[in-house]
Amino acid sequence: MNKRLVLLFCFLVGCVSAPKRPALSPKEAPVLTKEEALHRSKKVSNVQYDLDFNLDKKSKNFKGRSKIYFTLKDNTTPLRVDYYNGKVLALRINGTKFKPQYNGHYLLVPGDQLLEGKNEIIIEFQSQFSRDGSGLYRFEDPEDKRVYTYSDLEPFDANKIFPCFDQPNLKATYRMKVTVPKLWTVITSVLPNKKRTKGEYQTWYFSESALFSTYIWSLHAGPYKMYTDKKAKYPSRVFIRRSLAKYIRVEDWHTFTRQSFDFLDEYFGHPYPYKKYDQVIVPDFNAGAMENVAAVTFSERFISRGVKKEEERRRLANVIFHEMAHMWFGNLVTMNWWNDLWLNESFATYMANLGVSRNTEFKNQAWRDFRGTKEWALWEDQLVTTHPIEAKVPDTSQAFANFDGITYGKGASSLKQIHYYLGEKGFKKGLQIYFKRHANSNTELKDFIQALSDGAGKDLVGWQKDWLQTTGV
Repeated sequence: MNKRLVLLFCFLVGCVSAPKRPALSPKEAPVLTKEEALHRSKKVSNVQYDLDFNLDKKSKNFKGRSKIYFTLKDNTTPLRVDYYNGKVLALRINGTKFKPQYNGHYLLVPGDQLLEGKNEIIIEFQSQFSRDGSGLYRFEDPEDKRVYTYSDLEPFDANKIFPCFDQPNLKATYRMKVTVPKLWTVITSVLPNKKRTKGEYQTWYFSESALFSTYIWSLHAGPYKMYTDKKAKYPSRVFIRRSLAKYIRVEDWHTFTRQSFDFLDEYFGHPYPYKKYDQVIVPDFNAGAMENVAAVTFSERFISRGVKKEEERRRLANVIFHEMAHMWFGNLVTMNWWNDLWLNESFATYMANLGVSRNTEFKNQAWRDFRGTKEWALWEDQLVTTHPIEAKVPDTSQAFANFDGITYGKGASSLKQIHYYLGEKGFKKGLQIYFKRHANSNTELKDFIQALSDGAGKDLVGWQKDWLQTTGV
């Protein structure tokens, strides 16, 4: 997730073996601790979601149904299902209706109502469209009154849209049915397999997705204008709201995207892992861009109403490369917990500059631009607020606490350094080992370091300690 643009300017769980904390008020921000996530990940596996949404352009709320299929290892303790500040309209557990235990932050499912083995939980709900950009955001265009929606979920906001197990190491597949006004388009990680129109509404059906974490799931819907790149290696589209469409230089988007595909496919030795690639330019976005699987969102700050300067075009190329790098590093292979989120961002930052320097018209300028990122890191590393690149993250509220020049600039500079030390062949082989070994799974820092070591035949334990786990210039 490219946050530099922004950075710069529960009920008690009723048993002794489960993590405990005081009951929360719905007015408090939702949070999941590392301890709670670890407890749940030991119990739950093989997660599948079957989701049904009904979006109305006039309402500030939306309704839905979340069917959660999963395997449970231990039913002696209650099971937490994350869901923030909505209404639970109905709950069924393995076919039987129950009165929900819900505190505005999560549902608590009694263990004795679950089976050791396969389970099904069905939750009918009503949620609010977001007003702060996180969750499912609703925007009414002041120019033409058209309504647009989009999701933004990192690190812990999928539960603001639908009930789920909202943690990175409980990857899942997703099937979806979405009913919207008939002039709208619905965008998610896969293309629709059918549509049905009834009156003023149209229902979009999406088949089962690839396996990935909840924070990179997406739902974007509205009367977006679509541009399809017929030259792209994979199905590739760009979307923008209609009143802004006259300002987009869509050929830049298509060109930089094709260049990203060509470079990253070859460098990682693993084909682009999803069936299509969409880029959705959205209003009021909290970050620069977000790497949702096959449906990346970009801030409208990347659209210039006047002549686009070369510096702006270089930045767009860099961010397109950055977000696409996440499709492998972060989406295909995902950190086990948020303490390793730095590597997603450091890696995408480094690979974006490497790709732009080798496969775009900006070859001579890419590393000059990177120098600014490095200087940002050098400055922050001299402050009393400096911290190791690998940070401690006790809960989801702290996931972005250290997202700064250290995370982006120092992390990317350290990867540039290790690339030089291992050599092109060793570094590239290490990355390819990493994706082959850990595709569709979750990893920790040691897994990445081991893959690089195996690829280059060098011990990196000392480098890891000196550069990733200490502070200072």
